Order: sequence, then C-alpha cells, then structure tokens
Amino acid sequence: MKVTFLVHSLDRVGGITRATLTTASALAARGHGVRIAAIFRLSSRPRFDVDPRVEVVTLVDEVDGRRRSTRDSALRKRPSRIHPRGDTFYEHAYTELVDARLTEFLNDCEADVVVGTTPGLNVCLAALAPRGAITVAQEHMFYEHHEPSLRAELSRAYERMDAVVTLTQRDAARHRRELPHLASRVTRIPNSVPAPPRRARRPDNRVIVAAGRLEPAKNFAMLIDAFAIVHRHHPEWRLRVVGDGSQLDGLRAQIQRLGLSHRVSLPGMITPMDREWAAGGIAALSSDFESFGLTVIEAMHFGLPVVSTHCRYGPPEIITDGEDGLLCPVGDAERFGAALCRLIEDRALWRRCSRTARRTAGRYVPEEVVADYEKLFNRQLEHRDLSTLG
Repeated sequence: MKVTFLVHSLDRVGGITRATLTTASALAARGHGVRIAAIFRLSSRPRFDVDPRVEVVTLVDEVDGRRRSTRDSALRKRPSRIHPRGDTFYEHAYTELVDARLTEFLNDCEADVVVGTTPGLNVCLAALAPRGAITVAQEHMFYEHHEPSLRAELSRAYERMDAVVTLTQRDAARHRRELPHLASRVTRIPNSVPAPPRRARRPDNRVIVAAGRLEPAKNFAMLIDAFAIVHRHHPEWRLRVVGDGSQLDGLRAQIQRLGLSHRVSLPGMITPMDREWAAGGIAALSSDFESFGLTVIEAMHFGLPVVSTHCRYGPPEIITDGEDGLLCPVGDAERFGAALCRLIEDRALWRRCSRTARRTAGRYVPEEVVADYEKLFNRQLEHRDLSTLG
C-alpha cells in the first residue's frame, strides 16, 4: 500500500509533526510505501530524525530562494484560493504558490491513501484529491476548537472525503453528533509514542518534569504556583519546565517573584526528552485544554506517574485517576499542588502508579496504533474496489 501524508512542515516542534513521523515510520516498518509531503521547508537544520524508509518531499522551500522564478514570486504575493482563512495556525503562509505546487503534486500522486494532518490541508485535500485515492482527514485538535466558519468548511470537505480520524472517543462522539450525516466516516485512532529502551526507575528522583510550548493554553504559570505549595512542604524537590514560547519572560518573572529561582528551571526546548523523563520522579501536565497529551504517554513509558488537569479531551482518556496518575480541576493550583504532594508523600501510591503507567503507555506504542490505521485503510480500499466493480 502507498500512503502519503500532507503536513505543514517537519521543521516545527509539535504533536502533529511527532505523531506523523511515528505513524509513517511504523507503516514503513510493515512494508508499506510511505511519503510525507511537507508544504514548507522552514529551517536548514531538521528538528527531528526521519526514518530512512520514509520519503520526504518539500513543496515550497522558504530557506533557499535562489530558484524562485518570476512566476513563483508573483504567486507568492497572492493569498491561497483553496486553503481556508479560518485555519488560524497557518493561514498567513498559504498563497497561490502553495495552491499551484500542491495541485501539481496531487495530480502526479500515485498513492492509494492520502492523509491530511491539519484543518486547512484537509480542506485542500478534499478539493484536490487524486482520482481513485482514499482520502483521510486527521483531526489533531477537537471539534469546538475551530471557529464556526472553519467548522462549516470542514463539514463540506468531509462530505468529499472517505474517513475522519479523531484522537479521542469523546471528540469522535462530538463529531458524530454535530455531523450525523457523516457519522459512519468518523473513527478514533489515538497518537502513538514509541517505547524507549527499558531503564530502571530510581525511586529517589526528586524532580517534577513538564514539557510543552510556553504558551497560555499550557498554563505553566499555574504549575509554578502549584510547585510553590510543594516547595513549602518538600523543599528538596525541583521543577523543570522544558520548552520555549511567548510566555518565557513572564514565567521567569513569576519564578523570581516567588523566590524559586534555585528550584525551578526553564532549560528551553530539548528533543528528544528521554533523559529528562528518566531523571524525573513525577510528570506534570497543567494545560487548560488538550486534544490528546503525547507527553503524558512519553512520561508513562518511563514509569512516571502523571499529575494532570482534567481537560475536556485527552488526558482523562489516558489517565485512570489513582491508578497511573492523578487528575485535578483545570486551573486549580491548590488542588494541583496537593496532588503533587500526595504522590511525594505516599510512596505506595507512587509505586503503584509507576507500575501501572508503564502498562498504560504500552497501549499506545506504534505497533498497536498503526494496526488500526491499516484496518481503516484496507476497509476503505475494499469499499472503493467494490464501488468500482458495481
């Protein structure tokens, strides 16, 4: 089977990039021909290693402009006629040059299956789908995250696509309620996280580890307030918040104001995170909302219990409260700090959660998840073949 993924870029650190590379690698390992078409090349230095069995092509090179023709320069000045304006993540970058390159690529594409990974690319794929190919829309956020205008465009796009994949059961149910005429096309397949080499846990690791973009939605300010509570009772513990983003200066000022500079560190972006998780004792996720929660599974692979906010989507479908982690109300620093202290003080609870966390993470390894994609692709291909015969 030949499978192509459409991504915005492989040069941005984020869940979509990591999830796509993991799924692509797992499919290639099972003998499928896999290609990733990155709309943009944004950096001369790749952020992630790519499986050599996976082909990567770039449609628009934003790094090397030496080959830019007069026609390309003109197309670059005009906004896309296909990519939706409501896709606020990426609308600024999409021009008629992207329209032309993507149209040419898909016209020549010989894939059996083409997968879109962002709302805007799903709309583009629906409009430009290669004849005979199965088209699959991945929803990496959740239904109500999008503005009504974009939801309307996605609904029209999904009518022309073969399947819609959500990350959680709850979001799949929401899509089916909102789009009842497309309910049979919606399925849930979670993201996957490869298991790291087995490492012995050190029960005396006194570090709380969190990772993600330093942006308001991750609410690391609440986590730092919660850690101030931990520090009063357990001054030997430290907090590391790994990532970068617009909130960096504000978080530094907060740490300074709370007198925690010697206990809280912001080391910036680190990839991969293996050493950070291995040196940790507890993982923390403080987000106001999540679509899934890759870092939860990454931490669990290393036997870290996870204290997480009870977001509407994501973590509550991964974490079983009291068994592999603890769930707290969104935005409640007092309850979050108390949960961290509980794991620190109750070593029997910590050990139970650590053991169970590894088992939980095992449900999300690529070998398990990619089998669901194979079933989906094969089912759609069989349906296409029967339709052709009919």
